[in-house]
Amino acid sequence: MSEKKEMKFEDQVRELEKIVSELESGELGLDEAIVKYTEAMKAQQEQLDAEERKDRIKKVSEANKQYMASFGFQQLGKETETWGF
Repeated sequence: MSEKKEMKFEDQVRELEKIVSELESGELGLDEAIVKYTEAMKAQQEQLDAEERKDRIKKVSEANKQYMASFGFQQLGKETETWGF
């Protein structure tokens, strides 16, 4: 499972497609297919959640920059988010 957590989103989609193909072909038993599919879906959801958090942080950071600039502050350091007049 830890390997699947580290998979990229595209790799996870391919893994799901592989599981669906195996299920359709009858290569997997139902229990095994459900376990694999559930693990893959969970890993994919974790990846989507992480991407959503990154997007939210980026939006909040940008809004904060605009807010601070509206009071005349200037960003002094890009990496440290240091502000001053």
